[in-house]
Amino acid sequence: NSVFTGTDSLPPVLRMTSSTTNILTKNGILYKTTDGGDTWSTTGITQPPLAITGSTGRGVIDAHHDSLWVTQVNDGIAFSPDLGTTWTTPANNGLTFGTTPHISFADANLGMAVMHSDPFVFVTTDGGNNWMMADNSLGANEDVLAVGSECWYIPNPADHFYIKYSADSGATWTQQLFDANGFDALERSREGHTLWAGTDIGELYKYDNGIALGAAERAATNALNVSPNPFSEQLHVSSAASRFRVLTLAGQEVLSGTVINGSITTHALAQGVYVLDVFDASRRSIGRCVVIKQ
Repeated sequence: NSVFTGTDSLPPVLRMTSSTTNILTKNGILYKTTDGGDTWSTTGITQPPLAITGSTGRGVIDAHHDSLWVTQVNDGIAFSPDLGTTWTTPANNGLTFGTTPHISFADANLGMAVMHSDPFVFVTTDGGNNWMMADNSLGANEDVLAVGSECWYIPNPADHFYIKYSADSGATWTQQLFDANGFDALERSREGHTLWAGTDIGELYKYDNGIALGAAERAATNALNVSPNPFSEQLHVSSAASRFRVLTLAGQEVLSGTVINGSITTHALAQGVYVLDVFDASRRSIGRCVVIKQ
C-alpha cells in the first residue's frame, strides 16, 4: 500500500521506534506516524533547527525509543530527547556534515559519524559536543553502528572488504569480518540483541552482540543465577560462562572480563545497581540479571 509520496528524487529515511510510532525524513523535512505508517504528518513533530542533510536512503537520522538524532546541512547533529517535540544543538566541535553522512548513536553520549567523501571515522562520547577522528580507512566510508560501548564501521566496499570493530568506544580498532564482495549496510534490531551486515551482492550476516537493545530487556531479567546479591568484592556465577560485562541501567559498559572458576572480581565497581551480562566463548548470551554492589 502506498502511504507516503515525496517531491524529489532522493529516497526517504525511516526509523522505527515502536510498532506504531515511526520517524521519516524526506527532502530535509521530518514526518511522524502514530498509526504504524498508514498516515504521515509534520503536525505531530517539530522540525530541527536546520534542514536535514540529503541521504542515500539511510544514515541521516537515528532514533531509539524517545531519543532522536538528525544530521543538519552545513552543521553537526541536533538531538531531541522527546522524539521531535523539543530540540537541542550540541557544540559539534570538530565535525560539520557535508553530503550523505551516516550517524549512529548508542545512547545520549556515544555516537559515530562518517561521510561518503571522507576517509575519517568520527566518534563523540559527550553527545556531540566534541567529535574526535577515531580511525582513517584511507578511502570513502559506507556505514557506522554504535551499541553499548561498542562501535562498528564499513569502509568503501569497492576496495576494502571488511568491517572494523571497537570494543572501547572507538579508542582501538580491529578487523572483525571479511567478505570479498564488500559490505554496504549495518543495522541493529529495534528490540533484542541482533545486528545485521549486508554485502554489495545481497548477502546478509547476522550477529548476536549480547547487549539488550530494547527498553524492557535493558532493565534485565532474572535468567542468570548469581550470588551473593547484593555483593561487595566478588560475584559467583552458576553457569559455564567464559566472559562477562557489567552495564549501568542505561546500558553503558563499566566493566568486562573473564569469568575465572565461576567468579567475577568487582573491585573496580563503585557502589550501585548494575546489569550483569555473561556469555560463552562464541559471544552467545547465557543470561543477565540486576546486581547490587554495596
